[in-house]
Amino acid sequence: MAWALAAGEGENPEVFFSAGALLLVAGLASTAAWLGRLARAGHETRFTLAGLGWRGCGRRRTRSLATVALLACGCFVVAAIAAFRLDANQNATQVSSGTGGFALIGEATIRVMQDLNSPAGREFFGLGERDLEKVNFVPFRVHDGDDASCLNLNRAQKPRLLGVRPELLAGKFTFATVAKGLERQKGWEAAAWERAKGESKRRDRAAQGQ
Repeated sequence: MAWALAAGEGENPEVFFSAGALLLVAGLASTAAWLGRLARAGHETRFTLAGLGWRGCGRRRTRSLATVALLACGCFVVAAIAAFRLDANQNATQVSSGTGGFALIGEATIRVMQDLNSPAGREFFGLGERDLEKVNFVPFRVHDGDDASCLNLNRAQKPRLLGVRPELLAGKFTFATVAKGLERQKGWEAAAWERAKGESKRRDRAAQGQ
């Protein structure tokens, strides 16, 4: 633990859960020793509500220790979730963050076929040029399906798909991992290159078929 703190690995999940497990074991050992000492200690002749509770803990030490362990594990899980919870608004204006630098996300129940980045498209929906000055739209096409986020505890059989032109998202978001054979640093450029390679292969097959 001291090495992890000295190396600046204070936010490492493995270190966090290892320290929590060691603390849990140490706490349970101390509780077991205290319950054993409580069972061997003499009891007062006068009964009180608190004294009756202490005697009950010492009388069934295994049950008392299991209750303490269950409550300790529950508190640890709550503390772990709170400790590793990320703030969605932190660095929200940066293009490399989880928001991609987008300030707003809009959804429509019908298809938007017009280009909202063009004067004609904005005029079609009654959007003024002055109101949308320096505003850029990135359209997505959505294929409805199962929710694949952490809010869905079930396994998504047919997850929802989003379609977008990769060049419109160049430089935005940060990829944690990519498919084998792609470079993570390229981001959306890797997706555009993979799409271009797939289209080239389809044209070659079509030419060979002719």
